[in-house]
Amino acid sequence: MYRAAAFQDIADTGLCTCEARFPSWDVAVDYYLENYSRIDNQYEVQQITKTYRTSIAANRAMVRELCEAQGNWD
Repeated sequence: MYRAAAFQDIADTGLCTCEARFPSWDVAVDYYLENYSRIDNQYEVQQITKTYRTSIAANRAMVRELCEAQGNWD
């Protein structure tokens, strides 16, 4: 969830700052607590996780290219 949100923000803005690549955990933690912390169904958790992994995979190449060009990729 954390990485998917960061990658989406970078893809949307084209900016790969340290703050964009490694945002505060507060937003992700709050979102998780509000939306997912009470889910008991393991299948539902797996489907949600798959959605985030798919989002990361879809954005990874573009984000890496943007971040490398801006000197912010390991």
